[in-house]
Order: sequence, then structure tokens, then C-alpha cells
Amino acid sequence: MNRRRTLHLSCCGLLSLLAGCSDFGSRAPTMHEVGESFVVGSANPIEYRVNLAIDTDQMPNVIDGFVFVEVEFENLATQALDIYPELFSLSAAGGSQNEYVRNETTTLVNPLEARALQPNESGVGELLYPVPDADVFYLLVEPVRPVEPTPVHRVRLDNAL
Repeated sequence: MNRRRTLHLSCCGLLSLLAGCSDFGSRAPTMHEVGESFVVGSANPIEYRVNLAIDTDQMPNVIDGFVFVEVEFENLATQALDIYPELFSLSAAGGSQNEYVRNETTTLVNPLEARALQPNESGVGELLYPVPDADVFYLLVEPVRPVEPTPVHRVRLDNAL
């Protein structure tokens, strides 16, 4: 029995190396819903919550055909961390991804902009994405740089629209 366990661990270790991470399975996505708080990162943790996801067709004075997302965040680390819109992307279930639309083409009141977030500082920012051609889609939230081996977090948006 001991030999079999050693062999199993060796196979997992090999798969970890091939996957490019030190902990096999650590890059598995973590799923969340709109309104749920979650922490991304362990060395540089930031707590997030998607407060709102809405189709802009339902909003006055905003271009139709987009998904409006309001994100709340708080730096839980002991040092300042940079937060920026590129930490987020919209992903369809089929794998295609949409980048956010820059504020120059929109009428966002509080766009999420790149800035240093001090320890225990919180904030709120808005993002806008083209509506994907898919029935299921998510907001992907990446860890801040330097990238650490942490799960990719997904917030399902299509069921909130």
C-alpha cells in the first residue's frame, strides 16, 4: 500500500510540473454569484464582490449591447497593491474572452481605473463589456501581480441579467 501511494504522489507531482504549478489542481476555477464576497490571492489578497451586473439595454443614457458590472474591492494585504481593469475579463462558456470597454466611449460614472490600493483601503469601480454571443458567461478575476499560483475566480453574470 505504501508503494502505491508513493507512485500516486509521483504521478501528481509530474502532472503538477506539466501544468506549470506547484500544487496540482490549484488553478481550478472557483465559481461565485453576483453579491457573493470572495478573496483572490493569498500572498496579495484582495476581497471582491460583484454588486451589480445589468444589460445596458435596461439603463438610460448608456450605449445598448453591453454588460455593465459594478465591482467592490478591499486590499487585505499589508502592503499597497495595484488594482486595474485588466485584472477582469468577460469570458463565455466556450472560452472566448472580451476586454473591458474604455471609458472614452461610454458614460460610466465611476469607471474602475488603475490605482494603488493601500492596506485596508476599499473602493468601487464600474466596468463595461460587449455582450458575448453565448448563453453562459462569467467575469474572470485574476490575482494582482506578481501572479501567484491561485485559482482563477469566476462570477457568473448571465443569470443576473
